[in-house]
This record gives sequence, structure tokens and C-alpha cells, in this order.
Amino acid sequence: MPISGQIKSSINSEINTDNYDPCSDLFDNNLKSAEYGVLILNSPTKLTNDNLWNIWNHGKIRVLVDGGSESWVFSRKDKELALPHLVTGDFDSISPETLQAFKQNEEIKVVNTPDQNYTDFTKALKELNNYKMKNEIRLENIYVMTEMIEGRIDQVMANINTLFMAQKLFPGMRIFRLSSDSISWLLTPGTYSISIPEILRVNQDWCSLVPVGAPAVLTTSGLKWNLNNHKCFFGEMVSTSNTYDGSPKVKIQTDSPILWSMCTIGLKCRVE
Repeated sequence: MPISGQIKSSINSEINTDNYDPCSDLFDNNLKSAEYGVLILNSPTKLTNDNLWNIWNHGKIRVLVDGGSESWVFSRKDKELALPHLVTGDFDSISPETLQAFKQNEEIKVVNTPDQNYTDFTKALKELNNYKMKNEIRLENIYVMTEMIEGRIDQVMANINTLFMAQKLFPGMRIFRLSSDSISWLLTPGTYSISIPEILRVNQDWCSLVPVGAPAVLTTSGLKWNLNNHKCFFGEMVSTSNTYDGSPKVKIQTDSPILWSMCTIGLKCRVE
């Protein structure tokens, strides 16, 4: 739930601010000119959204992660989909037929990652990075696609934990979680400016700021329910089901990691 009452807050404009504008990168700019990697994770719900498949098709490095391969196989029946560069995982969620078909395709590298100390998501990021370094491919962002509304809560939390681990494994790499109707990413301690497309502001679509792992003291502007040096943590208050006040940017200052999530319904990819 949002906090009660609309609070006026300000963030010192002199503080160095990290800018985020993934909605423009994905939905306003031409995907063909973008430089990003994309992974598809296992999910109980197969991906069917055309936006997600457009993003997949134009990724510089495309990775199917274990059971996520079945979404690709399912959608390829009626869509033109680019081949993956990599198929990774411990392969406990992929059908033998699908796995064998990938192994027989010389254009696809199949990498078994049996280490149970890491999730398939974490191991896939490592393999993507290895492929990137070996082939000298420049990437600006990594988009991780999965539908988790019907998924297991432990897997959801494991995916969020991987976002934390990625900060140490791949410093400087921006990793976003995408679904058919939302985008999420981790904000580490600092000050941020997030561009909000006009349609999301007009429609008063949802957004949320959730502290993960530790309490976070937050100050924001650009939200309908702003926070002013407010301590958020589980057991007390977190800012979910928030929305925008009409400003083109949301500004956030946090002293601890938070998960920022926002609705993307109504946005369409542009491919020329």
C-alpha cells in the first residue's frame, strides 16, 4: 500500500545522480540499434507478449535458461524468432527433445551448468559475460524476461538475490527484469533520476519502492505519495501501489538497496 498523505520532498540537485531511462531504450528508440543482452528464465507461464519477443529478436546476445527454452519453442510455432546464442542451465526443466534439438544445431552453444551453489539465473549471467568477453561484444544493458505472477515465491526471491549478486559479479552492468506488464531493477545506495513515459503518467499506472535485505531511508519526488527521509522496512511500511504526480521524472535517494518496479502496459516496441 502507498503511504498515507501526499508529502512534499526535495532532493539536492547538486548531488551526482544516476539516470535511468529503460522505457525509452526499449519502447521509444529503435531496438535494432540497441546494444543489450537478453535472457529468458524458466516460468510456469510461457511468454507470449510481442514486445518481449521483439526485444529477444534484437538482442546482441540471446540466452535461453533451462526451462525458459520451452517458451521459445512454444512461441516459435507462430512467430519468427531469432535463434539463441546460448542455452544454459542444469537442464532439469527442459525436455530431452528440446535439449537434443539445440545440441544438434551448430549455431547454438549449449552449456551445462550443474553447480547447485548458484541459481540457473546467476550461472547464465556468468556464461553470458564469458561469451561477451570472448567475442568482444559491447553491451549496455541486460534484460531478463520471465513471467512470475503465478510462480513460486522462493524462485522470485532467488531472482532478486541474483540482482544483488550481479552488482559484485558484473560491476557497471545494468540488469533489468522484464515481464509482459512491468520492469524492475535494483537501486543500490545513491541518488537516481528515472524517466517516466507520458502514457504511464497520464494513466496513473503503478510503481513501487521496496527495500530488500535491510531498512532503507528514502526521499523521493515525482510520486503521488512521496517519502521524505522516511525509513521503510518489512514489518512497518513499504511503498507499493504508488503512482506518479505528473512529473516527467521520479527522483529517489536511498541509503540502502531497494527494488524499483513500474508498470509498462501501453508501451510498444519500435522496430524499423
